[in-house]
Order: sequence, then structure tokens, then C-alpha cells
Amino acid sequence: MEKYNRTRYGFLACLVLVAWLVHVPDARAQLERKFTYGGYIKLDYEREDSSSTSGVIEKFTHSYNLELGGYIYDPRLIMFRLGGNYHQYIQDWTGGGQEYYGLSAQLRLINERPRGGIMYWIPQPIVLNYQLSETDNSTYTSYGVSTYFRVPKNLVFMHRGRFLSLLDHAAIVKENNMLNLNFNRNNYRNNKNKISNNNEDLNEDFDENYNEKKNENNNNYDRYNNLQNNYNQQLGQPKLKKIFSLPLPYLGFDYARYEWESKTSSEEDVGDVYNFRAGVYRSWYKYGASYTIEDYTSTDVFSVETKHKYERFHLDADYRYSFINSSKDKFYSINDYDWYKRDGSTTWYAADRSGWSVRLGPDNSDRYSIGVNGRYSEAGGAETYTVGLRNSYLKKLTPRVTNDITVGANYSDAAGETLHSEFLSDSLSARISKRLNGGIGITVGNNEDGVGYGFNTYVNHNARIRTSVSYSFSSSTIANDGRESGHIFGLGLGTYFRSGVNLNLRNEYAIRDGDSTVESYTDRELSSRLTGSWHLRRTVVSFGNYYTWNERVDNLSNVSTERWYDNLYSSFSMRFGRRTTFSFSGLLGMDSDDYTYLNLGPRVTWTFRKLYLSARYSYESTLSGPGANITEQTLFVTAQRNFGGSFGF
Repeated sequence: MEKYNRTRYGFLACLVLVAWLVHVPDARAQLERKFTYGGYIKLDYEREDSSSTSGVIEKFTHSYNLELGGYIYDPRLIMFRLGGNYHQYIQDWTGGGQEYYGLSAQLRLINERPRGGIMYWIPQPIVLNYQLSETDNSTYTSYGVSTYFRVPKNLVFMHRGRFLSLLDHAAIVKENNMLNLNFNRNNYRNNKNKISNNNEDLNEDFDENYNEKKNENNNNYDRYNNLQNNYNQQLGQPKLKKIFSLPLPYLGFDYARYEWESKTSSEEDVGDVYNFRAGVYRSWYKYGASYTIEDYTSTDVFSVETKHKYERFHLDADYRYSFINSSKDKFYSINDYDWYKRDGSTTWYAADRSGWSVRLGPDNSDRYSIGVNGRYSEAGGAETYTVGLRNSYLKKLTPRVTNDITVGANYSDAAGETLHSEFLSDSLSARISKRLNGGIGITVGNNEDGVGYGFNTYVNHNARIRTSVSYSFSSSTIANDGRESGHIFGLGLGTYFRSGVNLNLRNEYAIRDGDSTVESYTDRELSSRLTGSWHLRRTVVSFGNYYTWNERVDNLSNVSTERWYDNLYSSFSMRFGRRTTFSFSGLLGMDSDDYTYLNLGPRVTWTFRKLYLSARYSYESTLSGPGANITEQTLFVTAQRNFGGSFGF
């Protein structure tokens, strides 16, 4: 451990040496020094009173945080950030508790790429990090370096007589624009020469209708331009040849060394982490790869050392493209590959998710889309794979009627068990009038248990009182060669008043019958949810109620089981002036087991510039049922003063 301490202190000494603010005699080379600072002072008081423990627990916590940032000589060359924090909480005012403090330092070298020279090719920025944290029980230290290398150049092929050259992205864009301008200018000149011949023919027939013929010729010129452009495209005339280029990839490297040591035993962990990453990206694709190695040694309470090694390789590729144009079609492909090894055990997986959608029809109102997904993984010799396919076609039959057909299939194999599912759904939606719309749909599916099917319909009416009525039927297979069928009826109501009151009610009633070789049952369930809110200037009131009731009848034994649950909640918030806010929330819950509980929580906050004060009270009580007459009360008070600014010399 002694050599680790020497390395750690040596690294910290280097950071302090580099961060030392050295005065530069040459005033022209010295910029105006400017530093930023920030932090906070926070005091917390918490009081817990519980009737189950018959005691009161008080905690007082004080926290301090300070950060300082700036640059050395030039912000483009060296920037630094130093931070420190201290945290302690005292319980029951006896002095007992825990304390924590931490220190951090960071240096950022070469923050702006020079325009030329050797420094242009140096990885940047180079970031040096140091962190120290200590508690009553342990000490943790880490330090490391991180860098990033990417030259904003593109590889250009067959450009101006050179097979390979390097160009900035801005230069490529500028040259492409010039090529586009020259291409359009040549087309314009060719069309202008053809029109001038027509003008000469008009001049030969000059008479009193010259102006009328001249206007007609101008119209012919515009029509000729459009026809010529279309004609050139149809004949496959030479198109604009843009510069073909590939961006240079980016490279990254991270190294960190960490040390954790227990103060109460001989336990400690010492490790090194290396991370290499690379990638290339543009607006329509992104490819990245990373490789991580972690070597660490852990020592247990018996001073026995154990060496561990962790490796991981990750590859991701995200590709997006339009084969026709960006408003007509979209293609995407997202791929992941992950391999990791820990202490000799290897796990890896590969996944893909791709899709393509295209708009069809004279006004692009129809849409066809196809999507595929797959995943293969292997862990401990066990293989798992999943494959899926989905096709959908959205057809606008009339301006008010739309038809959507979807076909899909999924297959998977895990631990020798093969699962599959196939489905077909067809839905028809119609806008009957300005306020009335509805739809109908059917679904047919198949899996390893058997065939399932369903039907649904709905009608919505949008007026002062919004109304929604729905019905669905489903039939599916269950275990033990059984089948379950269900009916769900839905009713929704909603309204909004100009006074700022909004009300919504949603009710559902479901009946499900199941029958198999081992059981026969009937389930009935009723659920109702009411939500409301009222906004009035600086006051917001919200409330709601959720009620659910369920009954299961065992048809074999003719035994009925009934359960219900009711939850009523509300909240209130009011703002006084610009600094004070008061809020209150309440919850009352009951169920069929005679369990009743109540939660209340008022809160007040006050802010003035960078000062923040908050007081919160929580009251929780079990009125009846299990744990009756148990009350828990909590008072939490916070005072925080933030500060920050800048100074220079």
C-alpha cells in the first residue's frame, strides 16, 4: 500500500505544480485573469416521531461546498477546476453521527485546436482528474487522464488531380455549393440560347401585336425551362457531381486508478481501468466502438488478496437514410454488439433493429412500413435468440376514412424452449362529422398455446362534454388446455369550464370467463378513475379518486371471492408574491380488508435571491386494519445559501 501512496501523492503534486498561477512578465502575452467560484452552505434539521418505536429521533446536518475555476496563462491552453465539500450529520444532539469530506481537481490542457503546426495534430483536450473522499469508515482515492483525438478533416478521393487529399468540412461544403452554382448557370445559359432563337423568329414577324407576342414568348420561356429540366432528368443527363469524402474517425483514451481502504478492517480494493474508444459519425450515421479493461486486487478481512480482471468490448452502429427523399421515405438501422468477460466467464450478445417507411399515393397520404428486429446472446454456454418481423400499411380510402393493416411474427428460443407468435390486425377509422369519430378493428393471432382473436370498436364525441364509448372482445388460450374469453365495456366523460376547471371520468367494466382441465372461473372487475383540476391565477387545485372492485367466482366449488380498493387524493398549491409558495397534499385509502390509512403533507418554501428556505411536514397514520393506531410524523427544515461569481486581476 506504501507504493500506492507514493504514486498518489506524486500525481497530486504534479497537479498542484501545473495549476500554480505563474505571473508572466510579458503583458501582451498575458490575458486578463478571470476566475469563477461557486458553492453553497446548507443546514438541515429532521425530526421523526413514530408511535411504533415510542421515541423521537432528531438529526442535524450541515454541508459546505466550494468550487473554483479558471485558466492559466491562456484559456485555450490550460483550464483548471478545484472543488471541496464537507458533510456531517449529528443525531440526537449528542455529537454522534457521520462526517464526509471530499476534494477534487481537474486540469484541461489544449482546449482549442490551433490553426496549424504540430499542436494541430495533438489529442485534445487532455484532462487530468484527481478525487479524494473520506468518511468515518473508509477512504477512496482516484486519479487518471482522459484525452480525445479528432482532426476536423475529411478524406477526399479523386479531387483536382489527386487520388487522396485532406480537406476541412467547410471547404467541402463551399466547393459543393460552387459546383451547384456552376451547374445551374450552365443550364440557364443553354436554355437562354434556345429562347433567343425564338426571339429572333418573333422579331422577323414584328407587327402591332409585338407586345402581346413578347408576353406570350416569356410565358413560353418559363414553360420551356420547366419542361427542359424534366426532360434532362428523364434522359439521364449528367447530374451534379459532388465531392466524395469520408470524415476521419475520432479516437479516445481514458485511464483511471482507484484505491479504496477500510478504516475498521484490512479490506481494500486497488485497481486500474483502461478504456479505448473510436468512432466516426455524420448527420445520417454513427459508428462507435469501445474496449475496457479493469484489473483490480481486493483484500478481505483476513488479509487474503484476490486478483480480478474484467474486459468489455462494445460496438454500436446507427444508420439513417432516405432512398427517395427525406419527406418521402425514411430508413433506419440500429445495431449493438456487446462482449464482456469477468474472471473467466464470458457473455456476449448482438442485436439489430431496422425499419423502412415510405409514403405512397398522389398526395403522400398512404404509408407502408416494415420493421425487423433480432437479438442473439450467449452466457455460460446457454444460447438465446429472438427474431421479429412487422409490416403495416396505412391506406386513406376517402378524406374521412382510413384503413390500417398490420402483420407481424415473433420467434424466440431460450433454454431449449421455443416460442412463437403470429398476428394479423385490421382497423378502420372514420371521421363522421366535425365532432364525431369512431373506429372498428379485428385481431387474429397464433402462438404455441393455440389461436386467439379479438374485436374492438369505439365512438368519440368532442363537444362541451366529451364522450367516449368503447367495447372489446378477446379470446385466448391459457394453461392446461384452457381458453379465456373477455368482454370490456368502457365509458369516458370529460369537460372543461372557462373558470379553469377540468374534469375527466373513465369507467371500465370487464367480464372474463375461463375454463380448463383444472379450473373454471368467472371474473368481474369494475374500475373508475376521476381526475380534476382548477387553475385560478396563482392557485392550482387538483383532486382525484380511483376505485376498483373485483369478484372471482369458482364455478367448480361455487365459491365467490370479492375485493375492493378506494383511493381519494387531492393537492393544493398557492403562490404568495414572487418568493413564497405554500402547498398541501392529502391521501385517504381504504380496502376490503378494513385497512384505512391517511397521509397529509403541507409544505412552504421561501426564496430571496440566492437564499432558499423550506419547511415540510409529513403525517402518516393507519386508522384501522393491520398496524392500526400507528402514527408517524416527520418535520424537515432546510436552509440553503448559494453563492457564486467571478473575479479577475
